[in-house]
Amino acid sequence: MEKVEEMLKKHNVKYRICYLLSPKGKKLGEEKKVIKIEEKDDEFIIYVSYF
Repeated sequence: MEKVEEMLKKHNVKYRICYLLSPKGKKLGEEKKVIKIEEKDDEFIIYVSYF
């Protein structure tokens, strides 16, 4: 995830990262995976979940 953020910053891409928890509001693990990328207005929204 850190490398993705570095690349986006380097190319001046506007983005927002939304970290999602399990339905019970808890992290399932420490590994992060991108589950969805959405373009909205002039920025990208990156949804990340813990596995």
